[in-house]
Amino acid sequence: MATGVLPAGKAPPHGPTPGRVLDYLNFFLADVRDGLGPYLAIYLIAVRGPAHGWNEATVGSVLTIAGIVGLLCQTPAGSLIDRVTNKPRLVMIAALLVTLSSVSLPIVSGYTMVAITQSVAAAAGAVFAPAISAITLGLVGPKLFARRVGRNEAFNHGGNAASAGLAGRAGLSRLARIAGPTYSPNMSTISVGELKKQPASQWLKSAAKGDLVITSKGQPVAVLLRISDASLKSTRALVRSVRALQAQAALQQAAAATGVALLSMSDIDAEIAATRRARRRK
Repeated sequence: MATGVLPAGKAPPHGPTPGRVLDYLNFFLADVRDGLGPYLAIYLIAVRGPAHGWNEATVGSVLTIAGIVGLLCQTPAGSLIDRVTNKPRLVMIAALLVTLSSVSLPIVSGYTMVAITQSVAAAAGAVFAPAISAITLGLVGPKLFARRVGRNEAFNHGGNAASAGLAGRAGLSRLARIAGPTYSPNMSTISVGELKKQPASQWLKSAAKGDLVITSKGQPVAVLLRISDASLKSTRALVRSVRALQAQAALQQAAAATGVALLSMSDIDAEIAATRRARRRK
């Protein structure tokens, strides 16, 4: 693979330096690489649901198909990167395919079409890693490649944390518009103390009017949702998916706050090696 290395300290006469452009590329591609990710399962189960044939089994099979397609496309993607001379253009095409596959989800219907669109997104996503590695090698050369890869990963993690924060902020803003300043009108509230005093028939009657928010010392601690036999599985799956997303966002924010997101691959490898040595001594 032919590469051209820019001399140290040299930069184009106009515009940002190539290194800064590579920073931007890693930052803004962070949440594009994996497509919809876990949001796909939440959308299909919570929005479309069993009425449209979506449950844990069908969603899991779609994710499995897309994962297998992405895995099988990794080797051809690396070969394609070696042959293509305009690698940034290939990254743009792959990003466009992932975007189109994601935004088309509300339009397409049926198991087959959803599986096809997500497989296209997975195949396009296989291009990003080798393409960015090739672009990095061409910009900095073999000697500075390892250090630059660490910087790439730092901006990638920063982009993940930023996108998670923006998604959470957008979700909270929408929830505030829907639910109002505290709770929506069809939500009843009951404190833990009242829950202990009142018989079950009373708070079940309160919950029948809407979702029941259980409070402790004036703060919400739990929500009692109305469900039916048909919606039990989908509701539980949705709750598990939301908890997984909350845990993922918390980990990303903690990594960004503590500086762990800025660790390079060499730092991570050194930490792993040290941990293994410590276990062998035991």
